[in-house]
Amino acid sequence: WQYTLRMRDTNVMNVFFIYSLLLDKAEHNSCLILPHDEQQRVRIDVALSERNKEMEGIGREAYPHACDSCFIVIGDD
Repeated sequence: WQYTLRMRDTNVMNVFFIYSLLLDKAEHNSCLILPHDEQQRVRIDVALSERNKEMEGIGREAYPHACDSCFIVIGDD
């Protein structure tokens, strides 16, 4: 048996990121397409960057809200 059952931190992080990307793509009725000729870390970089760009600023679902936990106004008394 040439594989080890030992779980490394990089494996856990890769699984977390790929699962998160798959959930996002499924939510938007899209497919996750990754290159097959790169290292795992490099393979997901483009997809993660695209996802991050979509979530910046007004791309976030709850961006325009202002609840008491997220938005605090301190008056000058």
